[in-house]
Amino acid sequence: ILHVNDNLEVVVDGGTVVDGLKNVMNNNIKKDIIPVVYLENETQAQKFIEMSTKELVIDMAVMASDASLIKMVKDVFPVIRGIYHVKSYEKLIDVVHTANSNYAGVVALDQSLVNHDVVEYLHARFKTVWVLQEEETDFELHNSIVSGCYGMIVKDYANLYDLYQEYETNTQLRTSFNVAHRGLSSICNENSVHGTEKAIMTGATH
Repeated sequence: ILHVNDNLEVVVDGGTVVDGLKNVMNNNIKKDIIPVVYLENETQAQKFIEMSTKELVIDMAVMASDASLIKMVKDVFPVIRGIYHVKSYEKLIDVVHTANSNYAGVVALDQSLVNHDVVEYLHARFKTVWVLQEEETDFELHNSIVSGCYGMIVKDYANLYDLYQEYETNTQLRTSFNVAHRGLSSICNENSVHGTEKAIMTGATH
C-alpha cells in the first residue's frame, strides 16, 4: 500500500518522501506486485487521475476511507480496483451501500471491527473483506484468520504465513454460499419466479 502526499510523492514513517508515485510504480514496483495507492483527499485523487494512463492503471487499486475518492478515480479509470477502508460504522448495511455506490469491491476493515459474523454478512453481499491488523500477536492474528476474511494487511507477513501453516490442509474458514444461477434450471424454466422460489426452498442462499 503506497501512501502519498498532496504532491503525489510516496511517503513513509509519517511523511518521509521516497520518490514520486510514478517513478516508484515504473522503476521499483514494475509488474512484480499489484500496487495499492492510498488516497486521503480530492487533491490527491485529481493528481492521480492526471498522472495516470491506461497503460499504468491496467492492474492496480486505489484505497480510501472516503469512498467518494474511489468513485472519482473509477469514473475515469473503471478497470482500477476500489478498496473502501472502514474505520467505524453504525450499520453494516451502510458499509455495503457506500461500497457499492462508490464502486468498491473490497471492504478493508480495521481489526477492531472484525468478527466472523461481520465478515460473513459482507461476503454474503459479495464484498471481499480485508483486515487491517492493528495488533500482531499470534492470538489477534488467529482471531482475524478465523473470521473468514480474504486477506490481512500486516507488517510481519512471514509470521502470518507461519501461523497459516498451523491449520490442517483444506481447513474451511469462510462461510460457503449456495448460489442458484438462473434459478433451479434442472426442473424449472431459467430466470423464472417459479425457479427462484424452488431454488430458495431447496436451500439456495443467493
